[in-house]
Amino acid sequence: MVCRLIVKVDKTNRLSLLNVGFDDSSASPARSSLWQPSNADVSVLALERETIDLATAGAVGSGTDAFRWNVNVKVPVWYRGL
Repeated sequence: MVCRLIVKVDKTNRLSLLNVGFDDSSASPARSSLWQPSNADVSVLALERETIDLATAGAVGSGTDAFRWNVNVKVPVWYRGL
């Protein structure tokens, strides 16, 4: 299973977590889902020294169709230019 986090960085280096999603190719048929977490699900979202620091946890659904996530990552940011 792969968890996807889509983070937006605007021109003033302000961050917002746009979407959380997952792809599960181990199931038959394969499953994929994407949703927008609430602001309360994001405890840390900062851009520091060209690194995004993100901590988020939450859940969608209930029972066997539920998906829960708990992510605490620091990822580098690469800038693209002409």
